[in-house]
Amino acid sequence: MSSALRTGWQRLRDGSPGRRFQDRYRASRRSDRRGVIGRIVRFVVAGVAVAIGLVLVFIPGPAILFFALAGMLLATESRAVARFLDWSEVTIRRLARDARCTWRAWPLWAKITAAAVAVAAAGVIAFALYRLMFD
Repeated sequence: MSSALRTGWQRLRDGSPGRRFQDRYRASRRSDRRGVIGRIVRFVVAGVAVAIGLVLVFIPGPAILFFALAGMLLATESRAVARFLDWSEVTIRRLARDARCTWRAWPLWAKITAAAVAVAAAGVIAFALYRLMFD
């Protein structure tokens, strides 16, 4: 299973953005040798990965890796999940590129102000969560 996961991850990494998850779905449909048991195992492993990822969101840990693993496994079984992951990857890449260009265009004082506002907002959110949990 480890070598199959490694191979799947390499194919996913080497695929073209906006098509990689759908290509994985189609390849899985063409060579579905594992049958019903294999599909059930993939769903269970994806569910466990999502649960671990949710726990790791609140404590230090590599939550994004578990969400990526779950997405990869679910995209193998569902065309809708594969399409959503392809769309979200392209959208997030575009937003990140636009944000990076905007950030580079800002003068130093605007960057400092934005960083201070972000730190203050994080502090307010952390304090509000603390109050909600412990009061």
